[in-house]
Amino acid sequence: MDFDDDFEYHLKIPSGLVINNNSSDEDEYTLSPSDSFKQQTADLMEDGEDANKYKRSGEEGLDSRQRRPHTSSSHLLVNQRRASSPKEPVVILLGWLGCSNKNLSKYSDIYEANGCVTISYIASPWILFFKPAKCKENAKKLLNLLIDFNYEENPIFFHMFSNGGCTIYRYICELLCTNQFRHLNIQGCIYDSAPGKPRPYQAVKAILISMQNKNIFFKFLVAIILYLYLFVVTNLRAFLGIFQPRSSSIYEYLKMEQSSKCPQLFLFSTADDIIFSKDIKEFVRYRQEILGINVTTVEWTDSSHVKHLLKNRETYTDSCQSFLDKCLLDNR
Repeated sequence: MDFDDDFEYHLKIPSGLVINNNSSDEDEYTLSPSDSFKQQTADLMEDGEDANKYKRSGEEGLDSRQRRPHTSSSHLLVNQRRASSPKEPVVILLGWLGCSNKNLSKYSDIYEANGCVTISYIASPWILFFKPAKCKENAKKLLNLLIDFNYEENPIFFHMFSNGGCTIYRYICELLCTNQFRHLNIQGCIYDSAPGKPRPYQAVKAILISMQNKNIFFKFLVAIILYLYLFVVTNLRAFLGIFQPRSSSIYEYLKMEQSSKCPQLFLFSTADDIIFSKDIKEFVRYRQEILGINVTTVEWTDSSHVKHLLKNRETYTDSCQSFLDKCLLDNR
């Protein structure tokens, strides 16, 4: 598990979108921050395939198109979408705690198969637990990517996984209220296995699952330190929240915030033992009944935490595809 807090993201362009005269295949860019994202992309295209920053998207040498769920129906939807709007949707995927780029690519494949540009980002455990200012800084960098790559007017969607992805999304929502980003064309967001109320034990359990290959004594030490830290922070925040509403948890902030009144899709399971389904149902009820948000839910009974795609692939992909198409149709 990577504890580094350097900002790194993956931008992937679906096949069929013309980005230069020499490329028609799907490409993936693994990029780090620079003074000019546009210049960096131009340099990558000029230099060809850079072994360190430019690579084919694939698994064990296979072209990504061999493992993507391309279907005739998805091709039809893509063609209809491109006919009605020249601007392809952009989906920002925010990974869960301990997630890898290989894990997240399985989800970006779904959107790329349907003609979407994807930007994937995974925050390190270090900044999620100990550096909230860095979380906000990286959230701002993600939104700046949309401006730097001229995606400001494209339909934009967010897909968050667990509380790790929601932590970054919380700061994105805050930034979307500012003049710098208020103009972005946000059309929908998807919550996968999220959000959940702050429970120190569940957070420790999640991080231990992501550290399966670590020494047992190291895991035990991390678990004790993290539990004590989260116990103090959680209770202190609850106390301060009485006097300072801004001190509320990520769960409470996202439940009550009103900057993102776009439609929302929730994908969750009663078998999830990390984020409880009752938390999500309470969250949904508030967003829907109190704030009047357009909410769609898909609930399973057999899939564990962030394993809904693995266990229910067809319904998962259909739900994401239908949600995007409905949002795009409603905003046409």
